[in-house]
Amino acid sequence: MDQEKASISYPPPPPHPPPPPHPPPPPPPPLPPFTDDRAACAGTQGYGRPLEGSLTERRGRDAHAHISREVEELCAAIGSIGRRRAAVVTVEFGQLFQHYVTISNKLVGVLLRARKQGLVHFEGEMLWQGQHDRVIITLLQ
Repeated sequence: MDQEKASISYPPPPPHPPPPPHPPPPPPPPLPPFTDDRAACAGTQGYGRPLEGSLTERRGRDAHAHISREVEELCAAIGSIGRRRAAVVTVEFGQLFQHYVTISNKLVGVLLRARKQGLVHFEGEMLWQGQHDRVIITLLQ
């Protein structure tokens, strides 16, 4: 009986079905919003700048003018409450903070901008209320 089982033949397995056809490639991604054919490409003049005459350009100019006015107000505040010594005006950060908080809540940001423009000088990267109250701020212009 063992020999009978050995002589049984089985049908061959069915052939594998062919692979499905490849799907078509996806369409190219859409352009980012606000993309325009007139936009500058990397490495060209105007790259990273809004288009001339655009609303974005106008908003940027308005923001720049607003920040410039705040820097001027800060310098005027330093001049009015600071100490004059040999044509140099200085004020401690804590005193300036107490005075300026009624004008704006962005004192440190305006101070950093004024330092970048060469209008004031102070030591350190950042000023924190309480921790840096004794840091001297010097009006340069």
